[in-house]
Amino acid sequence: VNTGTARQLFFAREYEPAIEQCRKTVELEPNFAPAHWFMGRALVQLGSYEQSIEELEKAVQYSGGRPLIWGSLGHAYGLSGRTAEAQEVIDTLEQLSQKRYVSPVAKAYVNAGLGEKEQAFHWLNRACDDRVAWLMYLKLEPEYDRLRSDQRFSDLIRRMGLPL
Repeated sequence: VNTGTARQLFFAREYEPAIEQCRKTVELEPNFAPAHWFMGRALVQLGSYEQSIEELEKAVQYSGGRPLIWGSLGHAYGLSGRTAEAQEVIDTLEQLSQKRYVSPVAKAYVNAGLGEKEQAFHWLNRACDDRVAWLMYLKLEPEYDRLRSDQRFSDLIRRMGLPL
């Protein structure tokens, strides 16, 4: 419940309260990956890159390497200027995709963090083609703020049948 509340606060861009909710969850269950994931995502939005990366690395570990969480870690690496590590995440996601399904959204996160708009839109369109459920959060996720001014973002929203 705490993490669900944190998710809603995160999507409302209330990052400090979202972090606090996640901390409450981590106090109850230190290895709960979703709490570390949303805490890391909120911290990156506040520019606390090192703390964010620390939380996201825990989330990757505790989740058993969920691709979306890897994508968030790659996003944080990209925004923090750690491009080599972000590229390593892309390589990891590619390796994982040889063994299991990897959502194109995970790759879009990393490319958005790196500022690679062409690749980010490629993966977002692929996610739309694949009808990836996580795209329901497309309009809410701050990871895509750098893409919103591009006409392709509005086109993607329309293509999904969502109101602008």
